[in-house]
Amino acid sequence: MSGTCSEISRRLRLGALFAILLGMLLFPGAAHAGSGTVWYVNAGARPGGSGHSWAGAFTGLQDALARAHAGDQIWVAAGIYKPTADGDRSATFLLVSGVAVYGGFPAGGSPGMPARERRKHATILSGEIGAPGVADNSYHVVTGVTGATLDGFTVTSGNADGSAPQDSGGGLYNTGASPAVSNCVFSGNTAKFGAGLDNLHGSSPTISGCVFSGNTATIVGGGLGDYDQSSPTIVDCVFWNNTAPTGAAIDDYKDCSPVLVACTFSGNTADEGAAIYDYDGCFPTLTDCILWGDTGDAEFHEDGGSMATVTYSLVQGGFAGTGNLSADPRFVNAATGNLHLLAGSPAIDTGTSTGAPAVDLDGVRRPQGAGFDMGAYEKRGTPGRDR
Repeated sequence: MSGTCSEISRRLRLGALFAILLGMLLFPGAAHAGSGTVWYVNAGARPGGSGHSWAGAFTGLQDALARAHAGDQIWVAAGIYKPTADGDRSATFLLVSGVAVYGGFPAGGSPGMPARERRKHATILSGEIGAPGVADNSYHVVTGVTGATLDGFTVTSGNADGSAPQDSGGGLYNTGASPAVSNCVFSGNTAKFGAGLDNLHGSSPTISGCVFSGNTATIVGGGLGDYDQSSPTIVDCVFWNNTAPTGAAIDDYKDCSPVLVACTFSGNTADEGAAIYDYDGCFPTLTDCILWGDTGDAEFHEDGGSMATVTYSLVQGGFAGTGNLSADPRFVNAATGNLHLLAGSPAIDTGTSTGAPAVDLDGVRRPQGAGFDMGAYEKRGTPGRDR
């Protein structure tokens, strides 16, 4: 009897091993995300794929989001992806809790993460679902959920011009949701409130290594809006060329306390709060930041008992706080959005290491010199030479 049991056990083990090997052959990459599944998306793939490999990738991101579960990853190749093809403005890329969505893979597919490069392989989530140049775009290109990750995308052409809740977060809409958002560009989005990204009702997402540029709000928060106890952590981000009547780059309203570290603001335009507008009990904290060259009444506008705490930062017009400066930061070319620092910038080596990120927006290790630089970019290269 014992011999028979041993033989049965051996056959079961062999059968299980065969099943695993067969799965790896049929669905390469399907089990690379720890204990979860990797789903592949490529706009240029042949339709009808299972999503389990680059060769059989889904052609649309919605297909992968519909199948993914907590612990899975979604890898998306360079291309343009839209929430819908039927013109439904309420359609959105709804993220999934516990699922990480990564863009920046080559359009031809690649074996793994080392080939991922956001700037080289632009992976675009676009709300341009109707006729170009007509205000019939998606209200929210992406909708966040707590526990989700969005990494390596350009989010563009959202237009939240409707009634609540379709009046905010043209690029990314978070209501009571705190996803992790990194290495993304939010550009060319419009809304009444929080055009690039809007956080509402207790949202506290982590936003790192992102660029907010060319977003327009018709009321408040051109780049980003925080409302009703929403307090994101924003690290290594750039806000450039965003516009709104109030809070060109960021608008904080009603008990919000965002934390900003190593961020750069320039070229934003508002009547009040050229960079940041705080109202009704908001208390942002800024460290190692640069706010320079924005157009409006002042870089900060604070009302309703709000007060920012700013340290080791460079603020045009000055701002009281430990280590703060008010001299020209000497950007390479602010007019074109190149906010790297020239040699001799007063922002070089004058930041603080406390809470500073390990790398800058370019992925350059911090510090490069005797101390940490202020702003989103660490000055690198031969000493005495401009970037």
